[in-house]
Amino acid sequence: MSIASKKKQQQPATLTPEKPAPARPPRQKRRRLTAFVAIILGLVFLVGLLPTILAHTSLIPYFIRRAAMLEGTITFRSVSIGWFSSASVSGIVICDAQGETVLEADRLMCDRSLLKLLLNSSNVGTLRIEKPRLSAKLTRDGSNVESVLARWLTGPSSWSSQGVDLSVEVVDGEATILDQETQQSWQVTALQFAYRGPLSPAQGEASVEMQFSGANVYGFQVGPGVFKVRLANGVLQADPLEVTCNQGRVALQSELRMDRQPMEFRISAGTLASQIQLDQAACHSALKFVAPVLASATQSQGQFSILLDGCRIPIGDLNRAEIAGRMIVHSATVSPGPLVQQLASLLTTSPTLVRIQPESVIQFRMTGGRIYHQGLALEFPEVTMQTYGSVGLDESLKLMVETSVPMKWLPGNAVTDVIKKQKLQIPVGGTLKSPQLDLGELARAKNQILGNLTRSVLQSELGNQLNRFLQPRK
Repeated sequence: MSIASKKKQQQPATLTPEKPAPARPPRQKRRRLTAFVAIILGLVFLVGLLPTILAHTSLIPYFIRRAAMLEGTITFRSVSIGWFSSASVSGIVICDAQGETVLEADRLMCDRSLLKLLLNSSNVGTLRIEKPRLSAKLTRDGSNVESVLARWLTGPSSWSSQGVDLSVEVVDGEATILDQETQQSWQVTALQFAYRGPLSPAQGEASVEMQFSGANVYGFQVGPGVFKVRLANGVLQADPLEVTCNQGRVALQSELRMDRQPMEFRISAGTLASQIQLDQAACHSALKFVAPVLASATQSQGQFSILLDGCRIPIGDLNRAEIAGRMIVHSATVSPGPLVQQLASLLTTSPTLVRIQPESVIQFRMTGGRIYHQGLALEFPEVTMQTYGSVGLDESLKLMVETSVPMKWLPGNAVTDVIKKQKLQIPVGGTLKSPQLDLGELARAKNQILGNLTRSVLQSELGNQLNRFLQPRK
């Protein structure tokens, strides 16, 4: 091997530099940037459209119903809501569980935007309700309004437990109240309502003012008048209300205790009604529970007054109500109803009209779902009958009738002072529409009277014979 070739082999190999990787085309970078910007813009657009999406779905009614804890449904005609604008809802309809309309309103507005509500959910702002129309139906167990608000009335809502503050304004409200049992109804107009504070009756403050024209309330023609109430410290207290009623006057001082469960309605002691005219509609009202002889009377005239010693009614539980007072019957003449007809059967003739003893003072007390009374004196042509006992809210009777001996039971020449002084006590059961005298007790009492009469006549005759025997002969 030549020297030249050896040198050539001993030379180190030279490193060939690596070629740099080819740069990505500018077009691909632009595509990634465009996709990223599009995603961001899409999210922004989606968030921006979120209020519109919510407004055109059933989510808002669902959330409102869940938050308000309503037992029913809410529907809207249209909803306007935005991140930076105030919210409003038009054509509101609230129905109960049976699908019957309880409340309608033209519009509900909130002065806070969606963004403010999300940033501070504890401050709802001011809710303004325009032209609400309430359709309240009263039943023996409560009302449809109580049914819709059942969970809210019986326990704290989720909002109140979280300390939510808000203001509520009601403008130009109306209400129709119907008693389904008596089919009596009355209207409330020009209803104005304002509330400030936490969503809790025990902490908020409110004022209510409403006007009502003449209305038939449970058989009494009441009004017109203006009713004002204020809410403070959990008590909804009404200003003294004095209105005309059946040509007399009614003076009412009432309050609703909302700081307890269940809520409790109270009326202060004092003269509730003065010189009220008695008519057929009034006889078919609550008066029949205090004076059951008025039940189903087709004709009536007279005057009465009512003095309350106290009134406490738990909302939704009338069976636990406690009411006491006096009904003063200044004068009353009525046609016989079912109970009077039963009592008249003890007499020789059935009168066309009977009279309650003038200036009678009937003591009454409601407890345990029954209304107890005493002091009711009913004047028949031949006798005066007094009743005492109770009438249930279901119209069941547990009465005792006390009367002197009917003259038709006695021979014409057999009336004695002993018989005149003797009293009969006759139990009465059944209902106001179908009273039932205890015939067994009646027969026993009659036999006892006739037995006493026989002994009395015999004793009288024996006495006469003895007197004639003892008289000196001439």
